[in-house]
Amino acid sequence: TYHAIAFLVPHSELLPQKPTADDFQVYAVSIDKLEQETGIDFFCNLPDDLENTVESSMNLDDWAW
Repeated sequence: TYHAIAFLVPHSELLPQKPTADDFQVYAVSIDKLEQETGIDFFCNLPDDLENTVESSMNLDDWAW
């Protein structure tokens, strides 16, 4: 089973100095979203069917915060 998560964090002086897990979760996105924003294909070496499945979803409950 594969799980992936990405974080799209703006460059801002308003970000907390010592962020908590809740602070990070606000910026969690799918790999597809990050690829769309950056133009980078992150899991290009995976078979396409697996790549599409892994990149399209993001579930915060898959991670220990």
